[in-house]
Amino acid sequence: MALGRKLLLVLMFCLMATSGFAAAIPNYYVDTDAADGGDGSVGSPFDHLMDWEALNVDLTAYDAGTSIVYCSGVTADTNTVTIAGWTTNDTHKIKIIGDNTTGAESTSCYRLSGITLGGAGTILTLTNNYITISNIEITAITTSSENTGVGIYLEGTNEIIENCIIHDFATLTYGIIIAIQNNGVNNQIYNNLIYDISGYQIRGILQVDSGTSLKVYNNTIYNLTGTTYGQGIATDYTDRQNNIVIGCTTDYTGGTSMIVDNYNMSLDATAAGANSLTGKTAANTWTAATTGDFTLKTGSEAIGAGADLSGTLTTDIIGATRSTWDMGAFYKAASVASTSPPFFSIINVGD
Repeated sequence: MALGRKLLLVLMFCLMATSGFAAAIPNYYVDTDAADGGDGSVGSPFDHLMDWEALNVDLTAYDAGTSIVYCSGVTADTNTVTIAGWTTNDTHKIKIIGDNTTGAESTSCYRLSGITLGGAGTILTLTNNYITISNIEITAITTSSENTGVGIYLEGTNEIIENCIIHDFATLTYGIIIAIQNNGVNNQIYNNLIYDISGYQIRGILQVDSGTSLKVYNNTIYNLTGTTYGQGIATDYTDRQNNIVIGCTTDYTGGTSMIVDNYNMSLDATAAGANSLTGKTAANTWTAATTGDFTLKTGSEAIGAGADLSGTLTTDIIGATRSTWDMGAFYKAASVASTSPPFFSIINVGD
């Protein structure tokens, strides 16, 4: 063997020893219809999302990328989840994605449902940074005492909630559907559908602390009511655009030191900004809000009335490309689908 080739091989070996050649960032699978005891692989998925969270993986030990957690199953996931033990950064992220791409509630897709919160509690808490929650349905949540129940709680930064459907909480005293803390640094809430939730004090999207870079875009919120109040979007220091909030006790609140507060729609007079629309009804905006169809009906004033937000998002709640800009979670050409295709099939090794 030539000396030059030997030196090259020695150099390659040294580089391998020092770099470690990190493995590809892992993906995981959750199927609520699977047997208990799975390892999170496609052939042996976890049966609850909390089983995945308990792994507490250091993703920075792997190649840069996004670790995808695919969630499916007809059986409801009845466990709360707090994502706090994972190690992430700007090049090693997490995306949890459900299989409901219909834009409508479904008992045939993954959902967090049937959970009773004993006292103050949260269904899904994001403590780690760089997490995206996509296409997850949350429904039928109850609080057992006069404390605050929260659907999704953002405690970290660089977190995204997109394309989720949150609706019909069973019994709430104090309810916050999506709460953002820690100043909302680089957090984004868009293309979500929130509707038919009532109690004593209810808020749809609430910013707990004053922030500097929270984006609230293209959400559809309907019929959040409370004995004291039901607030659709309650944020300050926020960029909020292209949202439709109709039928809440108060559609929009806050508005202090906003980054942008424009191109929104409301039934009452609380949608601020020269390009916002007020006095708009559910019947003239959506196809059939009372039956859960929030697609934009022909002639809806939300069509073409939005700002171009293509720097942040380019699709709607069901994945339709936004070639023009409407208000709300649905692009004008979208229609509610009847079912969602499965993410994966259980593989019986050896069959």
